[in-house]
Amino acid sequence: MPISERAKQFMPFAALRGFGKVITEEEKVATERPVLSEDETEKLNAVVSTFKKGDIVKLGYYSNGFIKEMTGVLTELDVNRRIVTVIKTSVSFDDVLDAELVEKTEKPL
Repeated sequence: MPISERAKQFMPFAALRGFGKVITEEEKVATERPVLSEDETEKLNAVVSTFKKGDIVKLGYYSNGFIKEMTGVLTELDVNRRIVTVIKTSVSFDDVLDAELVEKTEKPL
């Protein structure tokens, strides 16, 4: 057997592609929803009130047991339904933990 062929027999083999990624996702531990103090809630409301449609914002939010973060264009801010939408992801005001204005746009969408 040529040396180049011998090396192939020792190459790693993944019988189940993507299985490692699935296992890694399952290993994540869910967390309880953090509770914001009154001061933190007031600061958060003040920041969100400055947002305009078309601004680039960064949100930290709680979703399904995990704290997530996203940055993108604010496409909707519905005060009546208490929902903020960044690109296509809608988040309830109650789930928002942190908000930051990354870039202000001149013209709203």
